[in-house]
Amino acid sequence: MTYTGYTETGRKATVKYMKDKLKQLNIRFKKEEYEQLIKPLTERAGMKPTTYIKLALKEKLQRDFPGEVPDNAITDTEKDE
Repeated sequence: MTYTGYTETGRKATVKYMKDKLKQLNIRFKKEEYEQLIKPLTERAGMKPTTYIKLALKEKLQRDFPGEVPDNAITDTEKDE
């Protein structure tokens, strides 16, 4: 038997998990800013842009609210390549 991807049951479970456990935030950048600044520099740092943004957000929150944001906050489940 050949694996062909998600089963319908698996797809439904993934959708339910995402709906129940995750909150998606949309963020927009000017295309030129993203392509010329954000993408190349985050790649140079060895991270995907989303991972870098999450880390930057956590660091800023920790600076602005000392003692309120634990080190294990804002975890990233994406695996960098």
